[in-house]
Amino acid sequence: MKKKLTLYQLIALSIAFYGSIRNVPTVASAGWEAIFFMAGAGILFAIPISLIAAELATGWPQEGGPQVWVKVAFGEKWAFVVSWLLWIQMLIGMQMVGSA
Repeated sequence: MKKKLTLYQLIALSIAFYGSIRNVPTVASAGWEAIFFMAGAGILFAIPISLIAAELATGWPQEGGPQVWVKVAFGEKWAFVVSWLLWIQMLIGMQMVGSA
């Protein structure tokens, strides 16, 4: 049985990466304006990024990821740059998340 990720699930997963319970006090201190900014971020950022990633992932189902997409579009050199930047971002980013 092959399971598929629905659009709603993809959007929920994408937003879950950016929102957490740790942000609630910060949002509360910002007031009602924060709801506008969160909705704007969801509409203008999270939904388009989710749709783009879903479309690209269906193009290369056996192999995938940003480096493959960039290699097809721009070549080996830029695919390496994307791979390296993602690696550095995860290395440094996860250290900051783990320490907070």
